[in-house]
Amino acid sequence: MRERSAAFARGRRFLAFLAALSMILVLLTSTFAMAESVSPAEGSGLTVKISGSMEGGNLGAAGSIIESGSINFRYGTDADGALLNAAVSLGDTDFLSLLLKATQEKIALQIPQAGEDVYEMSTQKAAEYVTELISGLQDAAGTAIDPEALIPHISEELITEALSPVMGALSEHIAANTAVSAGAFSLEKLGRTYENGTVYTYKPTAEEIEKFLNNLADIAESNEALGELITGVADYVRGLEGIATFTNTAAGSPEEFDAQQTADAIEQFYAELPQTLHEGAGEIGQTLEAMDATVNVGITEEGVPALIELRLTQDGQTLRAALELAVTDHDVTYYLVLQIDEEEYAVFGNTESDDNALKGHHTIYQSSMGSILDVNYNLHLTKRSLLGLFYGEIFVETVTGLKLDVIIGEGESAGSDRHSITISGIAAQAGEEAGVPDIVTVHVDSIPENTAVAPTGNPVDISDYTPEQYTELFDRIVENITAYLNQ
Repeated sequence: MRERSAAFARGRRFLAFLAALSMILVLLTSTFAMAESVSPAEGSGLTVKISGSMEGGNLGAAGSIIESGSINFRYGTDADGALLNAAVSLGDTDFLSLLLKATQEKIALQIPQAGEDVYEMSTQKAAEYVTELISGLQDAAGTAIDPEALIPHISEELITEALSPVMGALSEHIAANTAVSAGAFSLEKLGRTYENGTVYTYKPTAEEIEKFLNNLADIAESNEALGELITGVADYVRGLEGIATFTNTAAGSPEEFDAQQTADAIEQFYAELPQTLHEGAGEIGQTLEAMDATVNVGITEEGVPALIELRLTQDGQTLRAALELAVTDHDVTYYLVLQIDEEEYAVFGNTESDDNALKGHHTIYQSSMGSILDVNYNLHLTKRSLLGLFYGEIFVETVTGLKLDVIIGEGESAGSDRHSITISGIAAQAGEEAGVPDIVTVHVDSIPENTAVAPTGNPVDISDYTPEQYTELFDRIVENITAYLNQ
């Protein structure tokens, strides 16, 4: 039993080492990409410092550590390679750091707190180890994940052939049951009226709906391309076995299905669809006619669809689902609403833009609660930070009082940027829980300076290490770091 436990522990340590190695390779790939994007004239590199502060709550020593601590990333280049440093610091002292250098031939890594050794590996060997790691994780999960399974291989020709009869039947039905009238129409929620518009009103009779559904049933029964498409979709879903699961909430409570069960359900539904449509066509038509089902589409004089609206009436209640849209050269205002009598669920807002700025506000709203979520932003499109984000402000507030503020602008020194993220109202969410701060702020400062350094020390080539040697190396690094931190 002890031998099995020891072997299991060694296996876990080796996987942990390979996982760390794969993360390092991702960082190095990013470093190479950044190196390619920086011209020799620019070559100044990039230094990023992440720091934080907290207000409220009885944080004690933890609060002081957070206030004085920071996470630092430094990118740069030297004569023959790309450099990337990462460090967790307390004050001006690196608490734990990682130094990386990548050339076309090899990768060099050093953790100064673990000793003076610089571990070197050929890039080819590193890629091989990452591939082994992925294969090992697949085996551990019991499923071989084929990346090709994530891409549906269904031709556009098949989709077109399968859906053309359906779209043709739908177009014919809508054209036969839609009235067109010229004149004014109004946007109820936006309070606007278009005088010279065109309104298309779709209001079919029970007989027309029954005819259309029977037509769809015949298409589903006789269209071989549609059947082939459904089979293709089901086969794609089966290929996600072990990768994805699916949840059905139609019965009221969530029920989870694996990929095989979901694929079977898709094929069964399609097999039963013709009979289901034939049997239910008449009843569905009568129900929709009794509910006075009406769809209105309002088009402005400029050809903009400003109104898409569905109205239903049942048991004395009126349901209205609508999208109202007002568009100008630099301004878009919208109101998406689901309204059942006086109860309303809505998303609405406004966006203004020009060559210099993008600003707007958006709200998620429920009439019984008011504004559930408010988002306001003002972005300056003419200037980006060194991290690629537009200068400006974004403010988010929830009905519970939780707020998120993001402000991106110039830093303290010339050419630098500061990204400030503040979350407030946290204590109210946590209730009576002690020690919870009410305001948390994170600053991300970026400076166009090359402060990265290369690993220096005793080179150790680990390209041809065995799994056992990697495990021993990983254990030794952990022990050295632990000893350093305990000093």
